Amino acid sequence: MGHYARSSRRIVAVQECPVHDDRGNIVAFALRDACRRADAREVKSIAVRVGVSRAETMATLVVTSERDKR
Repeated sequence: MGHYARSSRRIVAVQECPVHDDRGNIVAFALRDACRRADAREVKSIAVRVGVSRAETMATLVVTSERDKR
């Protein structure tokens, strides 16, 4: 998991994102770990949004195929 390097599609690995809310980091890295355990290779990206005024978190997983129902 990481961020795109400037002006490229190359991923730079991160252990946490210091500009994101801690709740978002927790959810994103938990999803990454679950995908690894499930060997879910068709997960292309994970986007996490955290509510500012509410205790809500939303995660969106983008997959490369509809065949992988995990």
